[in-house]
Amino acid sequence: MCVANSCVTILNSGLLIFKSSSAKNALEALDDIDVDFNEVFLWIDENLPKEYSAKALAKAYEHISRADIFQSRISRQQHWRFLVYISNLLTAGISSAKEEKNSSFVKYQPTMRVLKIWQAKMKLAKKKEIAAKLSLHTHLSETQALKQLPYILPALTDKNVAQELGLTNEELDWIRNR
Repeated sequence: MCVANSCVTILNSGLLIFKSSSAKNALEALDDIDVDFNEVFLWIDENLPKEYSAKALAKAYEHISRADIFQSRISRQQHWRFLVYISNLLTAGISSAKEEKNSSFVKYQPTMRVLKIWQAKMKLAKKKEIAAKLSLHTHLSETQALKQLPYILPALTDKNVAQELGLTNEELDWIRNR
């Protein structure tokens, strides 16, 4: 996720972006941090609704979406000169979206989206392993076995079937908990 120093610098940058009263001050927020812009996107996306209200939030998300367009152009076309636009949109653009700064304390937090994606991927990996074993013995493709798996799961708990497919105890536990 993030190392302690990078979290602190992202927090300081977030403070500058969200609480700054002028766009000029916010422009320098991302200059000194050594963090990938994808992580900055995730941090801003996670904390923006906590800081801004409806109208300012819509303007800020418009700036984020434009920055995301430039990000995809960089990765697709390798036009690295767009990096300046991303930085400007994520700092001054978001900072200027508000009419007045939020004076209340907001606790900024890292996004949990990456962790949730990883957890979903691990669940799907277990399901794919079982479907792969099933496809070998039933002459189905792995894709078809994956589609048919919810209907076949009750039969897989049988000892003989599980032994024939070569299911591990971990896979059997996953099937029983479904």
